[in-house]
Amino acid sequence: MDEEYQRKRLQARQQPTNFGEGMFRGVRGVGQGVIDGVTGVISKPVEGAKKGGVSGFLKGTGKGLIGVVTRPVSGVVDLATSMADSVKTVVTNAEEIRPIRPPRVITNDKIVRPFVYAEAIGYKIFKEINKGDFAETDCYLADGSINKHLVIVVTDKRVIEARQHELTGNWNADWSPAYSEMNKPEWFIDETNGVKYGVKISLKEAKRGTFSLLGRPKTKGKLILFQTEEIAKRVFDRMLSAWENSA
Repeated sequence: MDEEYQRKRLQARQQPTNFGEGMFRGVRGVGQGVIDGVTGVISKPVEGAKKGGVSGFLKGTGKGLIGVVTRPVSGVVDLATSMADSVKTVVTNAEEIRPIRPPRVITNDKIVRPFVYAEAIGYKIFKEINKGDFAETDCYLADGSINKHLVIVVTDKRVIEARQHELTGNWNADWSPAYSEMNKPEWFIDETNGVKYGVKISLKEAKRGTFSLLGRPKTKGKLILFQTEEIAKRVFDRMLSAWENSA
């Protein structure tokens, strides 16, 4: 199994605070193992091709096929481990000390600003998208919820449309165009059914979303409407500024 999967697997195996949490983690791990195994058959060859051409594609195909078997098995092993840890927690009455609030947002300028709970929640989601991949390369700037399971995150390098899986709770990117692929973002007001505010994003070339091999059509852009004008304005301002700075 690849190092990234192993790292995420170790993070998920932290000591549970109670029996119920341990069981939930274990069952979720089995489900995530099956999902990762199946999606890996598609994503690993694509990743390999981007990094190493034909040879990378072949290596990625091998990794994907191996993952179909090993990742579900690893999930079952982790389930057994979680059950054992849960029993240990109950018997020893051990409690894990956890922070009472999400971490403060620190941007590229390293200036410590007043804590804003809504931004901290968005920053937490950003760090979880695609199991932390974007957090390793991008800097969070802003976010705005479209609904309970769909959020737009603005970074210094791109715009991310992220969706939360209802079963596993994981956040994954549906669409993540870089600013170099985008035309200038536009402020938008929709008065079709009441007044709604948002951002219109157009791409220089049509681009497919995540898992394009499964048939998702290409798109030249998106019209994103938010729940309030305040959220839409904050996202638009940060997005426009980041786009201008990247030009």
